[in-house]
Amino acid sequence: MGLPKENPDAYEYGSIMHHVHKIRGKLLLVHGMIDENVHFRHTARLVNLLIAAGKSNELLLFPDERHMPH
Repeated sequence: MGLPKENPDAYEYGSIMHHVHKIRGKLLLVHGMIDENVHFRHTARLVNLLIAAGKSNELLLFPDERHMPH
């Protein structure tokens, strides 16, 4: 896929933000608050889109965890 600067259309299409309407069932989101890969603002944006679309979701936050909470 390359870097976002090299292939912005693929990154845009691949974003979950554009596919929220396809989600079925309940969704559990897990986010480590010191994650360097996925910043919390992106998770918050996704949660807002899910709520706006009427999708059932729950957010579980880990304040002292990185990208893979355990």
